[in-house]
Amino acid sequence: MSGATGALTAAAFGRSLKAEALKAAGLPGVWLGAALSLTLPVVVEYINDHSMSSKASAQGAGASGGLSDAGIASIVFGTTGIVVLAACVMVSEYTCGPRTSGASRQVATTMLVAPRRGACVAAKLVVVVGAATALLALTTAVTFAVARHELCSWAPFSPIPWHRLAGLLAWWLFSATASMALAVATRSALVSMTALIAMSTAIAPGALLIRSADAARFLPDAAMARLVGGPETLSYDRLTALLSVPAASAICTAWVTGCMAACCWVWMRRDA
Repeated sequence: MSGATGALTAAAFGRSLKAEALKAAGLPGVWLGAALSLTLPVVVEYINDHSMSSKASAQGAGASGGLSDAGIASIVFGTTGIVVLAACVMVSEYTCGPRTSGASRQVATTMLVAPRRGACVAAKLVVVVGAATALLALTTAVTFAVARHELCSWAPFSPIPWHRLAGLLAWWLFSATASMALAVATRSALVSMTALIAMSTAIAPGALLIRSADAARFLPDAAMARLVGGPETLSYDRLTALLSVPAASAICTAWVTGCMAACCWVWMRRDA
């Protein structure tokens, strides 16, 4: 009996995964998010590397500060695209389709076709997490190529900074899952996009609060800064003193897991 139940669950998840992947591929917002996650880091990387290359050519390699962040720091800007992509996957369920009217929403059809809510939301999470991971790999390859082209022998990619890339992946996954959780809770993309994009590009609560409150080290952006940042990062010395790399990794993992759990809980309990 348990084997038959497991087979039915696996079959339901497989159908949900295929449906959610096709649904996501048909959303313009998903493609916009994917484009932003790739183009923003590449543009920022090119501008930064071109500036550093010009300075180094004119004054010597020692004048080109920030080489340790080449190919890496710009990837943070791609978080904007991941937030947009993840929010669109969830919010699309609460928008009226071209053939629906009044209070009718896509979510009603989704619940009718895929009544197993757990399989449905798990499929959404797998699609978004898979897309974020693939986009990070592609973005990293392109930003590294840009940095190597612009900086030539000054490009600091030997060895490849795997621990920093792992930190960036953790940040992208947190941003994606947090965006999904906020979007499904509010049925709107406004809150998730405003809060998470601001945290990634303008306001970093952890980096600011860490100066006066040790507890700020448990915030996701503080843990990410510890994994990804360097000596030039805001409050980096204090972060290094308060957070080890394993502890920062555990904090990032806990935040991602918590956001996934919140997304599942809200989806499975809320009425269509």
